[in-house]
Amino acid sequence: MMKTLILLGTLCWITVTAQQNITNLSQANNEFCFSLLKQFPEDQNVFFSPVSIYIALGMLFAGANSTTAEVMQQVLKYQHENATTNETIHESFSNVINSLNTVSSEYKLSIANAFLYQQGYPIFPEFNDTLLGYYNAFLKGVDFANDTKGAIEEINNWVNNKTNGKIEKLVEELPPDTVMILLNAIYFKGTWKKPFDKRFTRNGTFYNGGVDAVTVPMMNVEGEFLVHFPEKRFKAIELPYKGGNLGMLIILPLENDKLAEVEATLNYDNISSVISEMFPLKMEVTIPKFKIEDSRELKNNLSNLGLENLFSPKADFSNINGQTNLAVSDVLHKATIEVNEEGSEAAASTGVAITEYSAKPMFTANRPFLYLIRDVTTNMILFAGRVNDL
Repeated sequence: MMKTLILLGTLCWITVTAQQNITNLSQANNEFCFSLLKQFPEDQNVFFSPVSIYIALGMLFAGANSTTAEVMQQVLKYQHENATTNETIHESFSNVINSLNTVSSEYKLSIANAFLYQQGYPIFPEFNDTLLGYYNAFLKGVDFANDTKGAIEEINNWVNNKTNGKIEKLVEELPPDTVMILLNAIYFKGTWKKPFDKRFTRNGTFYNGGVDAVTVPMMNVEGEFLVHFPEKRFKAIELPYKGGNLGMLIILPLENDKLAEVEATLNYDNISSVISEMFPLKMEVTIPKFKIEDSRELKNNLSNLGLENLFSPKADFSNINGQTNLAVSDVLHKATIEVNEEGSEAAASTGVAITEYSAKPMFTANRPFLYLIRDVTTNMILFAGRVNDL
C-alpha cells in the first residue's frame, strides 16, 4: 500500500554569489506567488505566504528524484544561472532564510522549518543533513502509527510556538498512512514607519466586491510615500515599516477596473517595473483596518500549476530513504494577518477615489485591493493577500 507524505506549508554580510542566489530565488518565488494567487476564487479574501510554501517545497525537493525532481525544477523555476545543481539550489534557500531571519528592535521576522517522521522509519542521513544544514530544520521522530493524537499535538504545538500563538492549530487529523511531515512557519510583526493616528480612524464606506457598501473603520494618515500613478489599470502605494527593510505594497484598481482583471495581468516583470518607477509624493492615505485568516489545502492548486506528479503514484521521493512508494497527500497552508494603526502582524504565517483637488492627492482604499508584504532589499514577496469584502 502506498504510504503518504504530507507537506505542510503552512532571513549580515553576504557574498556576491550568495546575493545572486537570493536574487534568482526571489524572482522565482515572486513568479510562483502570482501564479498561485490566480488559482484562488476572485470573490474571496485571500492571505498566504508564498515564501513559506516555496521553502517547504524546497525541503521536499531534497527528497525528489528522477521525473519528480525534473518537474519541480521546471515548474518552480529552480533552473537559474548559478543555480543548476541541487546543492546550489539548497544553498540559495539557505541564503534566503538567513537573510530574512532578522533580529531587530523595530520589527520581528522569523522563518522556521521542521521535519517530523515515523519513529524507526528509515531516513537517509544525507536527507536529514540537507534539511539540517541548509534549512536549519528541527528534526524529530514521532509515532504517527500508534499515537496519531500525540503526533498532531506535536505538530500544532510547534506551529503555535513558531507563529507566536497566531496559528494555534494547523491540523485536525492525519491520513492513517502518514509517515512523515515537512513544516514551515513564518512570522512577521512590524510597525508602520508613519503610523496611523487612532484619533483619525473613523467609520467609512468600503464596497464589498466593488458593489455592496458596508461601514468599517477606516484609518487615515498624511505623509510622503512612494507611489505609482500609471495611465491605466491600477495605482500603487507602498507603506514602509520601521527598520527600512520591509514594506506593504497596495495595488488599487482604477474606478472602472475590477481587481480580478488587474490580478490577471500581474507578473514578476510588471510588478518589478511598478516598483522601479515609484516616486515620493505627499499623500493623504485611507485604508481599512482588517484581520484575515486563511486556511487552504493546496493539492489541486499546485496540480493546476503543473505539480500533479507530486501527488500521484508516479511520484519519486526515493532520495528520502530509497523507497519509491512515497507521495504527497496534500499541502496544507494556514495564514493570518491583522492590519491596524500601529502596523501589521502576520503569520503563515483597493479602490482609488480621487475626489476634489486638495493640497495633497488622496489615496482611498474603499473597494477591493491587493497587498504584498515584501523585503525591499531582495524584492522577495513574503506575504500576499486580497481584501474583497469586510
